[in-house]
Amino acid sequence: MVELESGRRCYSIGVGEGKIRLTGLKEAIEEIAQSHAGSLDGEIQDALLEKLSEKNYIADRGRKEYGKAFLREFKKFLGQPYEKAFGTSRIKGKSCC
Repeated sequence: MVELESGRRCYSIGVGEGKIRLTGLKEAIEEIAQSHAGSLDGEIQDALLEKLSEKNYIADRGRKEYGKAFLREFKKFLGQPYEKAFGTSRIKGKSCC
């Protein structure tokens, strides 16, 4: 995590075989953890994609990979079992930070 001059935090996470940087990850996870307690993984993934796309560019062709990465970070943050990052596609997008 990097603290930006604006006070925003920039997080780097694995997506496919690459890494992306985005802002608002911790805040989105905390919000979705409360609003979607007991929800299925797919619902959580969709909610994270919606929330994080408000402040971050998410390429349409990479939404599936981004969603998997966001769900993994969500589970990791909450101390739940999660799948390790791996994949065959490289997702590139505009950098936010």
